[in-house]
Amino acid sequence: MIITDAGSHIWRASSPDNPWMPGRKAHLDPSIDYEDLRRLMVETGVHRHVLIPPSWESDRADYLLEGVAKYPAQFVVMGRIHCRRRKTDATCSRLGSGGQQRCTD
Repeated sequence: MIITDAGSHIWRASSPDNPWMPGRKAHLDPSIDYEDLRRLMVETGVHRHVLIPPSWESDRADYLLEGVAKYPAQFVVMGRIHCRRRKTDATCSRLGSGGQQRCTD
């Protein structure tokens, strides 16, 4: 049986190259990276994870996508699509026809 965890946050510490939103902080310290999560997956018998961009990093998902690129069989990313912005109208129409959609603006 393949076990998939449908929601995990991973993140890097706030830094000049990776600034967090002002006044926001993570719920755990220190940060949890995708290598940490892979170790936890082995310990708990989880095969796959859906990674969710943490809100304190705003709309950034670059670090999560880095993890997916390195371990595509283990990670996927849940994305945020701003459905009411003109350039994403076509994308939202396609999603609405075959999947779930939640607009964030």
